[in-house]
Amino acid sequence: MDEIKLQIKGRERDTYAIHYFCDGFYNGGAYAPAICSIVLVNYATKELHTFALNNYIVQGKSLMESEQQLLKDFVDFYKNLNNPIFVHWNMDDLEFGFNAICARAENFGMYDFDLTKIKSYIKEDVR
Repeated sequence: MDEIKLQIKGRERDTYAIHYFCDGFYNGGAYAPAICSIVLVNYATKELHTFALNNYIVQGKSLMESEQQLLKDFVDFYKNLNNPIFVHWNMDDLEFGFNAICARAENFGMYDFDLTKIKSYIKEDVR
C-alpha cells in the first residue's frame, strides 16, 4: 500500500478505490454478465459514489432498465473525472472488472468510453 501512496502523491483528489459486483465472469462472448453495482471512494475526500441496481429498481424501473441506467450514470460520472487513477483489487483481469463493465455497457449500446486504458494500481493487500 505504501507504494500506491507514493504513486498517487499529489493526485489524491483524482484517485478512487473502485470495486464492482456482477452475476458471473466475462468470457469474451457477445453478452457480458449483468452488473449489480459499482462503488468508488475518493482517496482525498472519502466521498462514496454508489451505482447500484436496488437504487434504480425502487424507482419503479425494470431490472434491465435499472442496469442500463446504472451503467449510463457510471459512464457519465467517469467522463467527468479528470484523468482518474483507480485503485482496485484484481479488476484488470480479462474475465472480471474493467473489461466486463465495458463489455456490458456495449451490450446496451454505450461504445464511447474505455476503462481499459486508465491508470490503475492493484491493491493486493486487502485490509
